[in-house]
Amino acid sequence: LIQTFFYSYPMPETPERDKIVSLLGISPENFKANYRPWIDFAKIELETLPTDSPEEDISGAVTEATIIFAGPGRPPITRAIIEAAPGLKLIQTPGTGYDEVDLQAANDRGVFVATTKGANSSAVAEHAVTFMLALLKKCLIAHEGTSSGGWPQMDVIMRERTWELGTRTVGLVGLGA
Repeated sequence: LIQTFFYSYPMPETPERDKIVSLLGISPENFKANYRPWIDFAKIELETLPTDSPEEDISGAVTEATIIFAGPGRPPITRAIIEAAPGLKLIQTPGTGYDEVDLQAANDRGVFVATTKGANSSAVAEHAVTFMLALLKKCLIAHEGTSSGGWPQMDVIMRERTWELGTRTVGLVGLGA
């Protein structure tokens, strides 16, 4: 996510530092350890806030921010937060959604809102394949049986008819994000 962001974000030509406020739950140490060359090259100042920060704390932290990293399950980026950051240029979300961002407020202020297209493509495909295998092997029926104290493996195999993957054709059709 962040490497993709840094490749696509135009580097400032002035000696000013961009300030990033991250609500992603990444510790400053991890962020800096993984992205030190980019932070130094792009002249970035980083501030991280806990993912459970109240709106007042976020509004106070973004007063000099040019970039906010936010995302699903994190505090929403409200109009009040956007208005508290007069120099805000970009709100970046990791993944494909931006439900937590007040898009009208961002648009009113001329702030770009960007997602990371394709960031979860592999995870979604893996999840779909996992569910296909679980259905093929009747995992839910076996789980319910063992959770209630039984050992239904033979019942599942004989009555529910499980299949070997090697004898089947399985397909996955992706419709994109």
